[in-house]
Amino acid sequence: MNSKQMLNDHDSGRRLTGERLPNTIQQASAGTGKTFALSNRYLSLLARGVTCDAILAVTFTRKGAGEILDRIIQRLAAAAADENRAAELSRFVGVTLSRNQATELLRSLVRRLHRLQIGTIDSYFFRVAQSFTAELGLPFDWQIAEEAALEDTKYQAIESMLVDDQVSSLLHLISNADAGRRISDVIQQTVDVIYQVHRESEPTAWRKLSDFSRPSEERIQDLLQRGRGIVGTNKQYQKWQTDLDALESGDWDTLRGSTLLLRVHAGEYEYSGALASELIGPAQELAAIVRDYVCWELDCRNQAALTLVAHYAKALFPRQQVSGNMRFDDVAWLLSRLALEHRSSFVARLDQAAEHLLLDEFQDTSPEQWRIIEPIADQVTRPAAEDKQTGTFFCVGDRKQAIYGWRGGVAAIFDVVEQRLDGRLVASPPLVESYRSSPPVIETVNRVFQNLNRATTRGQVDRGVLNDWQASFPLHSTAKPNLPGWVELIQVAPPSETADSGALDPVLKSTVEAIERAYRAHPTTSIGVLVRANDPIVILRHELQLRGIPASEEGGNPLTDSVAVNTLLAGATLVDHPLDGPARSLLSHSPLASEFGLLPET
Repeated sequence: MNSKQMLNDHDSGRRLTGERLPNTIQQASAGTGKTFALSNRYLSLLARGVTCDAILAVTFTRKGAGEILDRIIQRLAAAAADENRAAELSRFVGVTLSRNQATELLRSLVRRLHRLQIGTIDSYFFRVAQSFTAELGLPFDWQIAEEAALEDTKYQAIESMLVDDQVSSLLHLISNADAGRRISDVIQQTVDVIYQVHRESEPTAWRKLSDFSRPSEERIQDLLQRGRGIVGTNKQYQKWQTDLDALESGDWDTLRGSTLLLRVHAGEYEYSGALASELIGPAQELAAIVRDYVCWELDCRNQAALTLVAHYAKALFPRQQVSGNMRFDDVAWLLSRLALEHRSSFVARLDQAAEHLLLDEFQDTSPEQWRIIEPIADQVTRPAAEDKQTGTFFCVGDRKQAIYGWRGGVAAIFDVVEQRLDGRLVASPPLVESYRSSPPVIETVNRVFQNLNRATTRGQVDRGVLNDWQASFPLHSTAKPNLPGWVELIQVAPPSETADSGALDPVLKSTVEAIERAYRAHPTTSIGVLVRANDPIVILRHELQLRGIPASEEGGNPLTDSVAVNTLLAGATLVDHPLDGPARSLLSHSPLASEFGLLPET
């Protein structure tokens, strides 16, 4: 076979043959088979003649990408080894496959592993960015850098801002005139909090409070003159005069927290009983003055923060261009800008364009990431001429499992996609039958989420959001009705304001106690603990280890968590560097001290 024939065979293998596959958006709850559904789609494409290099399948973690690849290869291998498994696979992919055909698909897939496009969304964006290095303004040797190098670049940008007089005046507004903080600390805290938000938002989003202005002195004096004439002996009159004193002295912090004004602003006209009628109007006016001042002040701080972060972005990017040190978020942002500005040519320039798009855990996709994917999704879902279908689109996810909000993930992205690809998508029935959970777990999930609008909560909650959630929540079920299970819902009090600052948070304390009870009762059972952030993990692990309960983070603990290992490392360090103080100090307090001729150091 000559090279031209090989090229033709390769190109023809990229095209979808036979029955059309719909462009599908699939919502699937935890344990209902999201990975199984995605592998079905992938294998359906392979069975219809599409080669793996024409299929792009992305998810958010390397572990998830590995699970997808494992599932695809395992199912093909099982079908290649057993005719019954081949028949079973045929039912799921919609194409009749014999053992021999499954073997050929497996052989073809393995031969093209170097062309496989199954991975994380970050790794895909990294590969795409390498095709646009010049357009993105990056050096040819740019890289995703270690955190230490990234922090160094950030500090260089911050230092360059310290000589700017405009920056100093902005900091006064942002830090609320807190003279006790270093300027560099204020800049760092500000950019850490809002730099990514600034990149993802439009300037108009920062001017939502621009209609508010600082209350005039005439308005304040008019209210003071009228308000001083309203006197009485009970508690509400005394509170009224206290608030007027704060207004006269410009003590806006006290007015912000005034219980009387907060209640009046919320439409609750009582304070130690029903509010006197002569107080209602003036109190409403004072509440309006405080609202206007607070919103005006917040708008000033917003504008100052926006300008400061713009200065930071201007100082940072040239240093990134010189160092070549980038974050995945930086790459995604630059690509999203490029995709917006050059939408028509963006896909055409990709080195290895995808004709079939498979997106896993779609609820964690950020608007920025979608802007990069959208041109590809638009191309593969365009109505094909005659009966030829050039591409397909498939995404699966679960709104309830959105865990990447901290990096911009928005579960409502499902609605955006349906609007942008209007008329091209088929919404499959949601997958709600769990193959993982027991009846007690599923029953508890149904009870909680079908009754959200009846829940009592601390603080203000948007009831419309709860009603929308409840209306769209489908009844869950389990495929394992005989699987034993147990659920206990525990209400934990919030931290006490008077509690010892060194005391364990009540939620963590209750968690540790619950784990200890379960561990003592079932010492051979594995216990998993899910938390919303990383910070509690170290605390939980430490507290459990103090109680003699072996605990580790996901993936196990590093060897350097062991005191014995650290002691041996200190010994090796001291041999190589005899003046190393920390190593000598650690060894002097260890059983190896005598071996090194050391006395315990204080």
